Amino acid sequence: HVLRLIDEQCGSKALTAANANGYTPAILAAQEGQVDVLRFLAEQCGREALRATNAKGFTPAHAAAYNGHVNVLRFLTEQCSSEALTAANANGYTPAILAAQEGQVDVLRFLAEQCGRQALTADADGWTPTHRAAFKGHVDVLRFIAEMCGRQALTATAARGGTPAHRAALNGHVDVLRFLAKQCGSEALTAAAANGDTPARLAARGRHVDALRFLAEQCGSDVLTPTEDEQLAWAMAESMKGATAQSEAPKQEAQVQSPPPPQQQQEPEEEDLTLNRERARASLLQTLNARGATPPVEVSLAYLAECTSDFNWTERGLGEGAFGRVFRGIDAVSGARFAVKKLKDELVRGNDAAALAAMHRAAEREVRVLSRFRHPHIVSLLGFAISGADRCLVYELLPGGALDVALQDDGRSGELTWRVRARVAAGVAKALNYLHRGGGGERCFHRDVKAANICLHADLSPALIDCGLAKHIPAEAGGLQTSTGGRFGTPGYMCPRYANGGAFDDKSEAYSFGIVLLELITGEVQNQRRNLYTVFIEDEEEEVDDAFDGRAGEWPAAVMQELSALARDCLDKYKKRCSLQAALQRLVRLEREQCAPTAEEGQLAAARAELARHAANADVAAASAAQQQRTCVICFCDYSLNEGIECSAPARAEAHFMCNGCLGTYVTGQVTDHKDANLRRFEQRGGVRCPSFIAPRA
Repeated sequence: HVLRLIDEQCGSKALTAANANGYTPAILAAQEGQVDVLRFLAEQCGREALRATNAKGFTPAHAAAYNGHVNVLRFLTEQCSSEALTAANANGYTPAILAAQEGQVDVLRFLAEQCGRQALTADADGWTPTHRAAFKGHVDVLRFIAEMCGRQALTATAARGGTPAHRAALNGHVDVLRFLAKQCGSEALTAAAANGDTPARLAARGRHVDALRFLAEQCGSDVLTPTEDEQLAWAMAESMKGATAQSEAPKQEAQVQSPPPPQQQQEPEEEDLTLNRERARASLLQTLNARGATPPVEVSLAYLAECTSDFNWTERGLGEGAFGRVFRGIDAVSGARFAVKKLKDELVRGNDAAALAAMHRAAEREVRVLSRFRHPHIVSLLGFAISGADRCLVYELLPGGALDVALQDDGRSGELTWRVRARVAAGVAKALNYLHRGGGGERCFHRDVKAANICLHADLSPALIDCGLAKHIPAEAGGLQTSTGGRFGTPGYMCPRYANGGAFDDKSEAYSFGIVLLELITGEVQNQRRNLYTVFIEDEEEEVDDAFDGRAGEWPAAVMQELSALARDCLDKYKKRCSLQAALQRLVRLEREQCAPTAEEGQLAAARAELARHAANADVAAASAAQQQRTCVICFCDYSLNEGIECSAPARAEAHFMCNGCLGTYVTGQVTDHKDANLRRFEQRGGVRCPSFIAPRA
């Protein structure tokens, strides 16, 4: 009716005008699956409106194929013939390639029916649908194309060179490589492209360790020849090993020295070499884990203490849980930044053996569980440290902080628009579905889903944290766990059935997720002011529909209706409660239809990422400055290391610092008294004695 009014007031030309991005109403309608709108546009403006392209050659058919709207494609075929389904845009992409890229099997099936099987193998701008599907990891698309066009489509070489196996290896898609090996044999994984690249070389270039491991299992270890990229990375690590030895050289030239130890040649401290090796490894580790390519590694407690200012809570504290505190770790040398969870000292040092054993089991479980997980909405475990009773876990640092903190901050809650909140809910549901369906190798539950255990990336996408309570589901249990001991989780978020009887399953997790939905809807945090379940579900003191957080912007009626209904369904009585899988399907549909990121959100996300980079650089600079700070042993003022000089202390002794001002006075006094004798000592030692030197006893 709006378009009809525009047509009456402004004429049909207004219905075909393109916006700043070149999108016409027809393209946008096709993108959203609005067949009625397209039919009206065709009636008012002619069928040419359905063939209109933007500057990039994007047509309504491309938009529909990309978003999976078969009904739109069927209508376009009726109006414009099947030729509209095979046109390439400015990038050379046909609707079939875009559908394969996005995993739209139904669209591909329709295109094959209307345009023939050749539409599934057509090479456009150097790529075929199989190449795009392999690059994006869509095994179901590859299976469908193989069924329609034969297995030869899975080994075809595109105009740009390379087979689907090359594209899958470049992005680290082990499941695609496994499917190709099963369908075409291991030889499909070893073929070289025109430029000599093999799948193994491309996987190494992207540092996809899991893909390399699979290729070695299938084709033999000969495929793992090091590449220039790997050699460069390890050369960086090796060069940093000698940083301590090299940094000692200027100290030997200092004018203030302690008497040399009995051995004239000192080997570098083993601890120093360890710290430098770990510093180099941490720098590489952060890059590799960002791509999900490296399992967690063990580092020393000394290295983590150095990066957290000796676990200084005031300076580096991020948050606190039942078993430990989380600190911000900054390696001032390599620039690596990460989060460190350390078991609470009072429990580690205390006498509660049961609590200590429980903490250690939780830490070991978290290492074991998280080492298997590679999901964009689950925090990455980078490493761990074990030293005596001490346990530390090292995670990627999420600049957005915890969701519960953001919801309670009026300044930040405005960033969590209704679109963002719906996408956060969908992301958490995807992460939980990944756990439940065995994405890490075995099915498991998180068991402590709450806003405090959801952190945000710079782009406000969520990541599930604190998986120490995650517990695997035995195959014979049929998806049900029964606890005979204490209950795991947080009061207010735990399913009543689990709290009372100890039985935990998918619907128990759905209950906790339902509480998180209420938190996202209302902007309140459970148990902070009141119990959200009691107010909105059990006693129905207030209606969920009337409690949507106004700080998130103006909520569309359709979004409000779906989220409030879903929250109630997740928090319903056990038998009527929806499963998490059903909740995920509803949220994904809502995300796709109502909550796609806008151009403005993209700009804001880029700005937040830039601010996060500046903040990271400032953190590293501050940490570096703190490491360079020294206290003069004469005047006891603080100075930067370059504003004075340190003595070259012997092994395991503390180096002493003297500022430039005090140094001149001290040297003058040392040389002036008993001038001849002191000058001879000065020449023999190459300097004067450190004022804090204590002579060893005979």
